[in-house]
Amino acid sequence: MLPSLASFATDQLWFQEIKFEPVFLISLSWRGTLFLLGAIIAFAFFNGNLWAARRSTSPVRILHHGEIAPANPLGVLLPKVLFGAAVVGALVVALAASASWMTFLMAFRGVSVGTTDAVFGRDLGFYLFRLPALSVALTTLVAMTVMALIGVVVLYVSRGAATISGGRFSIEPGAARHVGALIALFFVLTAVELWIVDSAGLLYSTTSPASSAPATRTSTSDFPVFVSRRSWRSSPPDW
Repeated sequence: MLPSLASFATDQLWFQEIKFEPVFLISLSWRGTLFLLGAIIAFAFFNGNLWAARRSTSPVRILHHGEIAPANPLGVLLPKVLFGAAVVGALVVALAASASWMTFLMAFRGVSVGTTDAVFGRDLGFYLFRLPALSVALTTLVAMTVMALIGVVVLYVSRGAATISGGRFSIEPGAARHVGALIALFFVLTAVELWIVDSAGLLYSTTSPASSAPATRTSTSDFPVFVSRRSWRSSPPDW
């Protein structure tokens, strides 16, 4: 906390000294907005999944012959622990989103270059400005899905909704649907990331078939930047 406050104060004094306070205010507003959005979305996603898991299960189980099994202390205490973990996870997502403020600002203020690539027909502005933001957003959503999946599986196991008995794994229908939905979401997000983000690697790969394809509109060797999903250089637009 103290290093962050010191960095904030240093930036404020530096921008004030060079008469660039509007730039500092823009960065501050974007950081704050992304922090709030990241915290709200992540907490709603985490806590919503935990709420659905708690609602469909109970720490008290009824056995086949009608007797009530004693409550598992772990199943009673674990939801509170997972709620705290959801708060921490939301803060981590919020801090990560806030740290990527420049990436999202470039995506929001980015302009079209007017030249398209020879493989996908996309404007180069997409790779310069929007692709990095899409990469950050999709990677964050995948990580959130994995964390939520781990949390609900642990909760279902602690409450007996998912058990392993006699070498056989059994899970209640409601829990199975919930876990299956999260797994499906993970695969969908991964597929979208591969299709949109990772496919851009074909434009600068030296081993892919696309590297030997004739350039009908522009050649990948004419790129003014090295375009990848994690490193890119460009002169930022005038905002």
